[in-house]
Amino acid sequence: MQDSCQVVGNKITPCPHLSKALEYGNPRAKSKGVFIPERVNFNTGEPGTDIAQLHSGAFVGRGIALNFCPFCGVSLKTWEQSNG
Repeated sequence: MQDSCQVVGNKITPCPHLSKALEYGNPRAKSKGVFIPERVNFNTGEPGTDIAQLHSGAFVGRGIALNFCPFCGVSLKTWEQSNG
């Protein structure tokens, strides 16, 4: 496992610390923690874009996207075309 997160295209490979912090599975309405939910494009059946999300406080339901890893500092912006 690498020392820092890696973003290739629309996929995130978390660093060891983020990997330990991630909650298993997809968040539910009242879930708290850090998630990378599984997304699938229903039209093509292909995996969707990974987005690291924090669900806490006022953002328990929908969560907020993490722009960078809080542990290694690497950008997690899978939605930008400059990755890959």
